[in-house]
Amino acid sequence: MRSKVLLTIILSGIISIVKGQEKMDAIQIAGYQTQIMTKELKLDNNQIKNIEVINLKYAEKIVPIMQSEGSMFSRMGVMRKNNNLKKEELKTVLSAEQMKKYEKEVQPMIRKQLRNQRESQH
Repeated sequence: MRSKVLLTIILSGIISIVKGQEKMDAIQIAGYQTQIMTKELKLDNNQIKNIEVINLKYAEKIVPIMQSEGSMFSRMGVMRKNNNLKKEELKTVLSAEQMKKYEKEVQPMIRKQLRNQRESQH
């Protein structure tokens, strides 16, 4: 049952990204991030559970910032701080090799997709 719910969340997030018709919420963003990380980093079941929690925690902090008014400069500082905190938590779940790949390949891929999604909404 849990895997069906997760699959539904992931699929709805992907559909939103592809169509760009609605703003993504924290659950969709976290589901998308978890899906990409699971595939690219070859996470085990225990890691997936922990990564889901971390991704949702930080997506819930970032979404209001992304959708808020104000200068991008001021928002970037807060987003960077949250990103650094998230990385510290990820280090407790991922192996050193997985973390290196996340920082070098996976995180930029996720950022690019989410940036494209935001731009298509404006």
